Amino acid sequence: MGLAPLFAQAQPSLVITGPNPTQIFAGTYNNITVQNGGFANLLGNITVNGVLRVEAGCGFVTLTSAGGTCYTISGPGSVEIAQNGFLGICSPLGISASGATGDVQVTGTRSFSNRGSYTYGNAGDQITGSGLPSPVLAVGKQNAGTLRFSQNVNVLGRLGVYDMGNIDTNGQTVTLVSNAMETAMVAHIGTGAVVGNLTAQRYIDDSMNPGLGYRHLVAPVSGPTVASFGTGGTPMVVNSAYNTSTAPGQVTPFPTVFRYNQARLTTSPATSVSAFDKGWESPASLSEPALLAMGHTVQLAGGTTLSFTGTVANGTQTIPLTRNVGATAAESGWNFIGNPYASPLRLNTITAGQRTNMDAAFYVYESTSRYGGSYRSYVNGVGNPNIGMGQAFFVRVSDGQTSGSLTLDNTNRESSGVNQPPVRRDAPDQRPQLQLTLAGNGLRDVLTLYAQPGASPAFDREYDAVKRPNPNGLNLASLTTAGQQLAIDGRPAFTQVTAIPLLVEVPAAGRYTLSASELANLPAGTRAELVDNLTSTRTALTSGTSYLFTLAGTTAPGRFWVSLTPAAAPLATSLALAAQVIAYPNPAHGQLTVLRPQGSVATAAVLLNSLGQTVRLLALPTAETRVDLSGLAAGVYTLRMTIDGQPVAKRVVLE
Repeated sequence: MGLAPLFAQAQPSLVITGPNPTQIFAGTYNNITVQNGGFANLLGNITVNGVLRVEAGCGFVTLTSAGGTCYTISGPGSVEIAQNGFLGICSPLGISASGATGDVQVTGTRSFSNRGSYTYGNAGDQITGSGLPSPVLAVGKQNAGTLRFSQNVNVLGRLGVYDMGNIDTNGQTVTLVSNAMETAMVAHIGTGAVVGNLTAQRYIDDSMNPGLGYRHLVAPVSGPTVASFGTGGTPMVVNSAYNTSTAPGQVTPFPTVFRYNQARLTTSPATSVSAFDKGWESPASLSEPALLAMGHTVQLAGGTTLSFTGTVANGTQTIPLTRNVGATAAESGWNFIGNPYASPLRLNTITAGQRTNMDAAFYVYESTSRYGGSYRSYVNGVGNPNIGMGQAFFVRVSDGQTSGSLTLDNTNRESSGVNQPPVRRDAPDQRPQLQLTLAGNGLRDVLTLYAQPGASPAFDREYDAVKRPNPNGLNLASLTTAGQQLAIDGRPAFTQVTAIPLLVEVPAAGRYTLSASELANLPAGTRAELVDNLTSTRTALTSGTSYLFTLAGTTAPGRFWVSLTPAAAPLATSLALAAQVIAYPNPAHGQLTVLRPQGSVATAAVLLNSLGQTVRLLALPTAETRVDLSGLAAGVYTLRMTIDGQPVAKRVVLE
């Protein structure tokens, strides 16, 4: 109908279409239909004799006049807000199910869909009113003042703080519903706050593991205890004896709830677990608080729903992080934290300034079986940036630091959703990228290689994600020049021959596949190949290419690597071969591991000091050989060897 005023005496029945606001002036109408996509402003009291219907997907807003007057809809007719319809509410008394109070006062049927959206826009205080349905798709507050709930309400989609006004639960039970189809959230767009307790549910996804499994979770509100993780019906077991045992895996009863404390890497008496796993500890009691942003791993069945009651976080949240020094430094620095908000996070909105002394990567765990699972990494725009409400994740304090922090604020929260178009669309990634997937035994793991200006073949805290080994035993990673394992590996532009050795680990001997699940934006003419040194096979990689292979054991040191060769460059060069030879750790402390292509022939290596003098002869009988450097002075050395008749040299720092 455009912007022209509509007068009842000229058109007693109205059909409103189009995105532009249509002004409805005071008067008597037979029927008013606001069709899908239409938007109407009520600018006076109206009487409806027939039906005022707001169809799905459109808006019908009641507004104050310039003097602050709220207008009403009355008469013998009916009002119907259909599924996905929108109603803006002005009256301080909200909307009523019956009677002559609030914005809607018709004596006929009042039908407010529980899949509709209801926004309260008075400049002062309001109550929701008895007409607000439960469940409701979305309810929110615009303008100043406080919106107070006057009854218990289940929210299916969004509880919205859109302006400077607050939303007060007012002692009512307000629940953010979560199920297999949807999880409600607090959309914090304005400067107001949610006041009072609410209940946030968290559905445990069962798509990858419908049975019991450890899920990485965090309480999405302040106030719950550890016992809240059992509200879905799965019994919770805590046992502080786990924390002091030298063999924690044998403790009875075995805990099903853990937190992570990286300080335990130096204090745990456990001798039967890896350095990283020493950090797990069991709460002493189910009554301990489940602190905001404190991660928990909890053994739960898929398809269940947890409930947490408390107050929601808002605004800036600073999460402290720590890192040990000393003998456990190589495995230390991992901090198990979580999303502090009752809404999703977008990791790609977190700036470097919000990360103090912290690597840029984030690590999310996905359960695949009762004790197995895999980690999903995100860094520098590579990977999935979405963190759900109630989801915990790992971050790491950078090497050389003893403390750090992650600071989050409302700009990092997801606010789009129900009846609201996306406010942010991610631009397509134009960087050269190759994603490999290792699959077998019903499991899969992913490695991403990409080109990034400023990146190097070594570990870069801003561009790379360290490989967090998967408990299910299936692991795929690239290896840096220092032997570090990466799940996301940023490299310089692929304009020169690039050879990247791969780590492949499997839970059992058998048949597996390596696939190019994504390959995009490589420089024109670049040859991407998967090299199998055991079979001397080079497989050209295009999107969807799969290579089937068999492993007699559970590891394949030096067997697989990725070759990226620019147009007109030779298939094999001494540079490519040198890239496959890795000496790590580097800097070294008393011993060194030398990794070379499986099936290659190596002569005895020599270690030269800074003066060019031979200080040690080193035999390299296997593809992965550990050599002894004890007794040598600290300094810079050169490791020289001949591989398949070609000279290879590596710089080694001994501390």
